Amino acid sequence: MADAENELTVLPPEESVRRRTRVYFGVDRGSPELPTRILEAVARQAFHPWPDGPAAHVPRVVVEISADLVFSVTDDQPDTLPPGHETPVIHRYGTLAHPARRWMYIQSSGLCTHVDLEVWRDGRGFRQTLHGHHAIAPPEWFAAPAGAGTRATFFLDETYVGRTALTTDPALLDLHHPDCAERPDDVVVRDLRGPGA
Repeated sequence: MADAENELTVLPPEESVRRRTRVYFGVDRGSPELPTRILEAVARQAFHPWPDGPAAHVPRVVVEISADLVFSVTDDQPDTLPPGHETPVIHRYGTLAHPARRWMYIQSSGLCTHVDLEVWRDGRGFRQTLHGHHAIAPPEWFAAPAGAGTRATFFLDETYVGRTALTTDPALLDLHHPDCAERPDDVVVRDLRGPGA
């Protein structure tokens, strides 16, 4: 008979993130910093090129905070819609999120009520909604703007992250990486909540 004390418990991906927020975001669940640390983690991954990406390209990234626990990150990297493809590449859990290039996006989704994800290239776009790590439906087509990019909008779940509002205070919001000194700072942060937010 197996010893119950020595049995391993395999947690669903979302539950692992919820129980071990410090591993992913540097602070414990219940910390008032958690919402902002999630934003930082997603924006850093958008800004810093992945190892197999174009070395000379510095992604253009826009972060928009539209509510106290809602933010979006937009960049010019449509990594799941390669040139010449009519449809996007679908990854684990049926999502548009690349498991390596958008790893922090996927982990952060475990602390959200949902995430709206869009990818587009040359007028062709696809969008879907994630619940936890999983897509709730296949991507839907939409008429996209010119150019190319990826946008993810995160609706943080106060059940897991608390009620402390996201901040744009430079003393508290750090979107930089040690390599930033070697590249131009091309992250735009917009607070759309209005004066006094």
